[in-house]
Amino acid sequence: MNTISAARPNFGGQIQPRFGTHYNLLTVDDDFLVRNPIAKKFQQLGKLQGDTFNVSKAVNAEDAIDQLEASKDNTTDCFDMVITDNSMPTRGDGMKVLQHIQNMAPQDKPTYTFMYSSDADIEEEALKLGADGVYDKTKIAAVNLAKELMAKFFPPKAERPISHKRAQSTPNLRSLENSPKPFALALPNLDRAD
Repeated sequence: MNTISAARPNFGGQIQPRFGTHYNLLTVDDDFLVRNPIAKKFQQLGKLQGDTFNVSKAVNAEDAIDQLEASKDNTTDCFDMVITDNSMPTRGDGMKVLQHIQNMAPQDKPTYTFMYSSDADIEEEALKLGADGVYDKTKIAAVNLAKELMAKFFPPKAERPISHKRAQSTPNLRSLENSPKPFALALPNLDRAD
């Protein structure tokens, strides 16, 4: 039997993107005219810089909390950022989402959490609950919010400081350290006569 040996890349059990970095975001808003443009803009800007943004959407606090809980089961699905509206008339508000995140284990918490609201009085409370920032809906459009957050927290790889959480996440496929064990592929013997 003929065999061909090849090195199998070792990614530590996680699927790694071939180019760029993979990020998971959650946008929480009952208004699809806010929720969808934020998601679309992150995906467009990420594609331009070679990163992948998987943006999950929730229509209320309960839906967001369910998605946060589900992401805890798989470390590759944990959210890197949560952007939540505060005023959602359908079964919950953004403060419930922030409270839930505050009570999560440190390894399961999103890296960044932002409140997006037209209520100016909630900023202090949101910051106490762990929000990294509060944006005023009346002063910044959803698409511009996505652009600003993208530029500030997910810059192109060439501009990322070494300390950036995922600056070095793409493995070097040519490195022998990433491919320690060869595997064998069995080929049929074509030399036999029938």
